Amino acid sequence: MALNIKTLVYNAFQVNTYVIYDDKGKCIVVDPACYSQQEQNHLAAFLADNGLNVERIVNTHSHVDHVLGTGFMYRKYGLKPVIHRAGLPFYDHMAAHALSFGFEIDELVVPEEFIEDGDELMLGGEKIGVLYTPGHADGSVCLVHEAGKWIVTGDLLFQLSIGRTDLPTGSLEVLLRSVREKVLVYDDDYVIYPGHGPKSTIGFERLNNSFL
Repeated sequence: MALNIKTLVYNAFQVNTYVIYDDKGKCIVVDPACYSQQEQNHLAAFLADNGLNVERIVNTHSHVDHVLGTGFMYRKYGLKPVIHRAGLPFYDHMAAHALSFGFEIDELVVPEEFIEDGDELMLGGEKIGVLYTPGHADGSVCLVHEAGKWIVTGDLLFQLSIGRTDLPTGSLEVLLRSVREKVLVYDDDYVIYPGHGPKSTIGFERLNNSFL
């Protein structure tokens, strides 16, 4: 059974929120970044219009722009985000960090469930693998669906670029190692769905991304 991916772009940082869903209405929401009431209504309407039941919320990492919709998701669907445990310290200063960018977090929903490198998330009988890929931020993960040949890369790898490494816990050396050892091992025809900007493919980035 194939999995579908819908890209929804939210907040001033233009974060890609991904809804991954099967043909029976089960879905995972990745990086719910909807901040305004209009954005929250937009996400809720997409889920309702397509008859989707949210089974899990996953954050690729715990930077504030990627978690702005988690309070809404918790209130609406009763689900807390799932993250890699190494990203948990970001929540200690999340509200203050949000204010520094002009955002207010009305309800900080702290994760209580964690995923690790090599874990597999099941969605409608399909396996979505978890890759631990630090470098942009501790706790960063990618999600890979080998049957569908795609990878959600978060802020690790973008079209013709890579994630910032000048923020706390960032490291260019670690990021490039994550890309080489965890992402570029897949075939050229794998599609990458990044945390910001348009999708790409492994092959295109391997040939054209100057950072690689």
